[in-house]
Amino acid sequence: TEAPIIATHSNSRAVYNHTRNLTDEQFCAIRDLGGIVGISLCPPHLTNTKEAPATIDTILRHIDHYLDLGGEYTVSLGCDFDGIGTPPMGIRNVSDMPALAEAMRAHGYHQELIDNIFWRNARNFVCNHL
Repeated sequence: TEAPIIATHSNSRAVYNHTRNLTDEQFCAIRDLGGIVGISLCPPHLTNTKEAPATIDTILRHIDHYLDLGGEYTVSLGCDFDGIGTPPMGIRNVSDMPALAEAMRAHGYHQELIDNIFWRNARNFVCNHL
């Protein structure tokens, strides 16, 4: 397609090789088309949960990788709290999302970037394309 698309629940396959996750090439194609990619909080999409639990740090690794690919205006959140079962450690439900924002700040993300990821990128996509 030449139209912008949304990959609503799609983490980085380079960070964790799950068939549901996007390759760098797929992410970059979506980025180049002006689309958005929502980070899934589904633990099996974040990491091998048989070896270690998914955590906020695991989420940040996927976001960091997408940002390294130029995704400041592409990456967003696609949490999927109603379909993931047990969320990552440190996030029980949507009321714990401030913990993710605080972890982003502590990780060095500036407030504008946090806003982009939390809401602005998705809002801009919807306002510009739907």
